[in-house]
Amino acid sequence: LQSAGLRGENEQDEKSKDKQCFVRKLDWYNAEEVRDSKRMINPNLIIASAVVYYKEDVIPLIQTLEILLDPESTAGTSGDVVEEPVEALLFLPEFREAMPFFREKLEEMVNTHAGWN
Repeated sequence: LQSAGLRGENEQDEKSKDKQCFVRKLDWYNAEEVRDSKRMINPNLIIASAVVYYKEDVIPLIQTLEILLDPESTAGTSGDVVEEPVEALLFLPEFREAMPFFREKLEEMVNTHAGWN
């Protein structure tokens, strides 16, 4: 588990100076840990690369993404609803055994949520 705050000294936009970047290892098989991480850091961007190797990990990964991307989930301990949508950049390898199944489940997840694309 790692986290690091990044602050830009030459930024002109005052608001962007207060942004932080967190790198966090998540246990896709522990939904409560994922929810706790979301409440703690309130992400607005998720970047994932080469995360799909095995078919048995696809459903837990999809559930993790759903938790992190869900605008209805709470941010922080105050119970405030997330106002900004969370974006995800997924860099997916073309040739992995589990990729067709992952793409299918990802499309199903996106299609079940109005406004997700």
